[in-house]
Amino acid sequence: RWAWCGKILLFNISWFNGRVMNDKIKIFGIEIPLNEFRIFIFILIAIVFAPILLSTILGYTNMKEAGGIGDFFNGLTAPFISFFGSILVYFALKSQIKANQIITDQFELQNQDSLFFRLVDNLHNRINNYSTFDFNKNEIKSYEVLKHIVEYKKIKMDDEAVNYGRYLLAKHPKEIPDKFYLDIVSLNNLPSVDLFEESNQLKSKLFILSDNERREFLKVLFGGRGYEKKDQRNILRAIGSVCFYKTEFKLRADIYANVFYETTNKFGGFMDGYFNVLEYLLKTVSEIKENSFYIEYIKNQLTKYEVILIFYFVASGKSSDFFKKFIIENNFLINLSNYNNYLIDLPSKEELEIEISSLL
Repeated sequence: RWAWCGKILLFNISWFNGRVMNDKIKIFGIEIPLNEFRIFIFILIAIVFAPILLSTILGYTNMKEAGGIGDFFNGLTAPFISFFGSILVYFALKSQIKANQIITDQFELQNQDSLFFRLVDNLHNRINNYSTFDFNKNEIKSYEVLKHIVEYKKIKMDDEAVNYGRYLLAKHPKEIPDKFYLDIVSLNNLPSVDLFEESNQLKSKLFILSDNERREFLKVLFGGRGYEKKDQRNILRAIGSVCFYKTEFKLRADIYANVFYETTNKFGGFMDGYFNVLEYLLKTVSEIKENSFYIEYIKNQLTKYEVILIFYFVASGKSSDFFKKFIIENNFLINLSNYNNYLIDLPSKEELEIEISSLL
């Protein structure tokens, strides 16, 4: 009898060990926490083997003589067996609820994916369906438009650099490298003139003048704003470009805003719709718990021209706080330095990192 019991016990142990995974045991497709299962098995074994153990202790070797004990244990164990049957029903219901939740989650994921890819398609369609005219009055469509808008922004940034160069001479003449003072005096002097002496005199004069006096002096030197000669504009543009990333962002914030305003006036039908759809797409992704896949998917779909446009949009101060924070924190602009030929003065990666951090 005891050998038979031992064989059953060893079989159960080997069967039990083969089904334990991650502190849970799977029985008939139902996952049960290991600790709960151990308690259940202990009580079940006690119920099953108690009659055999007690009959041995009491000396009942003939089971016919143990009928009374059988009736006693039957009455004693029946409620426990019913109770454990209820436990099994509980585990079955618990597993069914979990399965239902998995189905619900899968349904939500499908809806989530459907909305996401529909918005991505909407963004692509907005680009594909837009057309305008290039600088030579030729019609351009689709992604060629993005390139055209970026080139237009670059022209406007160069124009703003002229004004910024004039502004720096008027407000911060000590920040201007000596080379540019030499360039200025060389415009109106013969080669025989001592340009170094002339440039030092120019610097000294600008340093001692007040802001208003410097503005008036620069009008005499360069003419009114927008009326400079080509060589004068080139020098002012060079000053504004070289010093652009070397001065505080707050001094240049209006430049980004002005360029964005001019671009929106010209391409407003496209720009407004594009950024509205993109922001809605980003908000949808931000509400997804596990959204790393969606973020990377959007980043990989963006062309270099879109990355540049997004940078100008954020730098202009016209984007929402959510849009700006989401774009920067999720590194949408991390490769911006690869496209620096479309930005003012070919900024280095380090300069752009500082510029982007200044936007927050």
